[in-house]
Amino acid sequence: MKSLFTFKKIAFAAIAAAGLTFASSSADAGYGYGGYGYAPQYRLRKVVTYDYDYVTDYRYVTRYHHCGTPYQARIAFSRKIAIPVVSYVKVWY
Repeated sequence: MKSLFTFKKIAFAAIAAAGLTFASSSADAGYGYGGYGYAPQYRLRKVVTYDYDYVTDYRYVTRYHHCGTPYQARIAFSRKIAIPVVSYVKVWY
């Protein structure tokens, strides 16, 4: 005749009891939403704004004197670049 209590059955029962005890205690305490027991009433929405900056770029061009001799001239060009700035805003619903 087989034994009614085997090591596998006892181990499984102990693990199951520990799991159920932990699950019920965490559900009662409301740990899912920071201890409040209900879901927050807002979401975080990503908002992208742009900050603008000017970058100076130098180029060399060939120019000519009044007598026709060439020379290199350094010309400065500036351009406007957009830098994305990411922030998160609470949106209540």
